[in-house]
Amino acid sequence: MPEAIDSFGRALGERWSRNGYRASSFAAFAVDSLRDIDDATFGLDATVESLMSGRIPPPSYPDVQFSDCRITTFRDPRFYVQTLVWMTGSVAIHDHTFAGAFRVQAGTALHATYRFTRGEEVSSRAEVGTLELVGVEHLRPGDVRAIEPGWEFIHCLFHLGSPSVTMLARLTNVPSATPAHAYLRHPKHVHAIALAGDRPSLLGKQLELLNLLASVDERAFRRQLHAFAEYGQFDEVIELVLANINRLSTPETFVPLYQVLERRFGTVAKILPKLFDEHRRIIRLRQARARIVDTDGRFLLALSMLAPGAEQAVRLAGEYWKTEAPVRGIIDAARRSFGMEREDPLCELDEVALDVLECMFRAPDRAAAVDNVQVEADTAELHELVNALEWSDLFVPFFTHWGARL
Repeated sequence: MPEAIDSFGRALGERWSRNGYRASSFAAFAVDSLRDIDDATFGLDATVESLMSGRIPPPSYPDVQFSDCRITTFRDPRFYVQTLVWMTGSVAIHDHTFAGAFRVQAGTALHATYRFTRGEEVSSRAEVGTLELVGVEHLRPGDVRAIEPGWEFIHCLFHLGSPSVTMLARLTNVPSATPAHAYLRHPKHVHAIALAGDRPSLLGKQLELLNLLASVDERAFRRQLHAFAEYGQFDEVIELVLANINRLSTPETFVPLYQVLERRFGTVAKILPKLFDEHRRIIRLRQARARIVDTDGRFLLALSMLAPGAEQAVRLAGEYWKTEAPVRGIIDAARRSFGMEREDPLCELDEVALDVLECMFRAPDRAAAVDNVQVEADTAELHELVNALEWSDLFVPFFTHWGARL
């Protein structure tokens, strides 16, 4: 592999040099080069063999938290190539500071892209705007996608395999690029927050200290967090809340903090409860991903996390299972991974709930779903069950077109 990856890197550099090493053109050259490679030569087995035998040089770039195992296989002063191994399944909605491209080498992934319309700059590291889903696709080995820096390419990947492997060719840096952002959003609301990732070192230490404090003195933790909310920057307070979101899940812990945020930041704060709820939901989905070994169950989790809505969920399910009955595929996957006998803490579905859920996927609205249910139950009970399913962790993104809760 060392000879092959060296040849790949030098050829990519040569092709790019003919364009004058223009940063804006690198992604296109990286896409073309990655499409031409042989999977076996650049696969995980070859990478592991080369690394363990010492034939791949040690990395010279900071070991940032990106994938579960990151192996730099080629270095040039202007760009480098990496093999990324993913075990944990998903990353947040994010953008990048660099240009490049990635190729799926092993496993498959659900991939969503988004468009952010900038609105109000609340602080130096946070903007409130709207985040729209552009599209969702199922990526398979050999698929290649370009990466452009900043707002031009916002995406999220949910890896279905364990492991999944991607090959990345990227610029060392793009001087004009903005800091990378993570995006907070809710599937039933268009408003979102873009939070820059260039966290100040002081804030990092404050997060560490609060985490330690919470483990030894809960009251002191809350007191310090509320005090910080009185004077901290908007982005700093948001990061502190996100880092401790599960400790702020009850009204008595969250409401006093939210009142401070509303008083300080006005109307911007009104979107925070929904965004924080979604952040908690995503955490629970990621925890479920670690428990569920069935790939169909993971696919259902991926659909839920990337929030494509019922129409796109059904389309993707049809493509994934290669079936003309995609709703049945979704219901069967839910039964296998979340049926009552599974006793999964995320969701337990009995047969009545599964029948109601199938009607919900086929109905244009809540009333039609209730009318179509063929089970013995009064209308009030059916409405209660439909509401519970519609707003459950697993299924809330699929019914965004239904509007407010009954």
